[in-house]
Amino acid sequence: MGRHQGQPPGHPGYADFVGELRAGLRAADAALFVVSASDGVDGTTRMAWDECAAVGMPRAIVVTHLEAARADFDEMTRVCAEAFGDDDPDAVLPLYLPLHGPEGPDGHAPVTGLTGLLSRKLFDYSTGEREESEPGREQLPPIEEARGRLIEGIIAESEDETLMDRYLGGEQVDVKTLIEDLERAVARGVFFPVLAAAPPPTAPARDSARSNCWN
Repeated sequence: MGRHQGQPPGHPGYADFVGELRAGLRAADAALFVVSASDGVDGTTRMAWDECAAVGMPRAIVVTHLEAARADFDEMTRVCAEAFGDDDPDAVLPLYLPLHGPEGPDGHAPVTGLTGLLSRKLFDYSTGEREESEPGREQLPPIEEARGRLIEGIIAESEDETLMDRYLGGEQVDVKTLIEDLERAVARGVFFPVLAAAPPPTAPARDSARSNCWN
C-alpha cells in the first residue's frame, strides 16, 4: 500500500482520500498497517482496515515506537485485536515479542531485540549484530503462554479440520506445518500477524517483517 494522508469523515478531502485508497488497493497484493505504540489506532487506520477487509486483502500489523518510555507492546496488541479482530481477537496475534535489556535509571528497559515465538529463539541486536540464543528459564513462562495462544490461533484457521483436535489431544505440531498454515491463513485474510519494530540497533524490523522469517 502506498502512504496516504487521512482525512476525517465529512472533511472536504475525505471522498478524494477514500477514492485514492480504493484505487491503491486495486494495485496492491497485501497491506501492512503501521501502528504507533505511543499514539494507538486512529480512525483513519480503522477505515483503511475496513476497506482492505471488504476486498479480502491479506493484512499484517507493525507496532512501532517501542523505544518510548511508556510503550507497551502487550497492550498495543490487545488494542489492535479489539480494533481489527472483529469477533475473533485470536486472529490478531504477535509472531514475536520484544526483547528488553536491563532497566535504566529511569526504570525504562530498552528494546534490544526480538523473541521468536514459534522458534523459541532470542534475537539480540544490542551489540549491533544479530546474536541468537535460547531463552533462560525465567524467560520461558511468558514465551510459552504467548506461543501456545499463537499456535491455537493458527490451528483455528487451518484447512486441516483434524489438526485442532490432535493438538488438544497432545500431539506436537511441527513448526513447518504451523508456518505453512500461517501463510495460508494470512493469504486468505483470516489471520493478521502482529510484528514489532524499534530504532536500530535494538529493533531489526527487517527480520520480523520478512516473509521467510515467520519462525
